[in-house]
Amino acid sequence: MNAFDVRPTLDAPDDDPYVWLEDVEGERALAWAAGQSAKTLKHFSGTQFERDRATLKAGLFPKRRRISPGRVAWLESDIRAWMETRSESRTAW
Repeated sequence: MNAFDVRPTLDAPDDDPYVWLEDVEGERALAWAAGQSAKTLKHFSGTQFERDRATLKAGLFPKRRRISPGRVAWLESDIRAWMETRSESRTAW
């Protein structure tokens, strides 16, 4: 039996409008990825981001837990307790 591969390719893209993204070293895909990175950096930068980072570095936010390489999480109970202390300090103003 002769096997026939029907998956789309760059030469025969079928109806997948995003098959060009699979050419990970292609000029179009690299330009798109650079644009997405720029959008991400714009969204996750600025004074709010720096303030949050400073809060974490100063130990003013609950302890983070490593859940896998490169990933951290927080316990919900720790976050809720932290939020309570912040709301109490705001009402004291």
